[in-house]
Amino acid sequence: LDEKIKDKTKKLNKFFHEDASIDWVCWVQKNEHFAEVKINDGKKHINAHASSDNLYKTVDQIIEKVENQVGK
Repeated sequence: LDEKIKDKTKKLNKFFHEDASIDWVCWVQKNEHFAEVKINDGKKHINAHASSDNLYKTVDQIIEKVENQVGK
């Protein structure tokens, strides 16, 4: 899971300043997998969260949400 998050974070780096702070939090509650990412590069502040039955799927959902927010 750590490797997947690192790979996905690299994908996000192209949208933000090189000194951006990208912080992930992941947890499981009653068979539901949650994840949240907070991104701050000094100009942009983005928060995204998602949940599903699979943590890998949840991380993919967050990446899609961030890409959509940055694309606006």
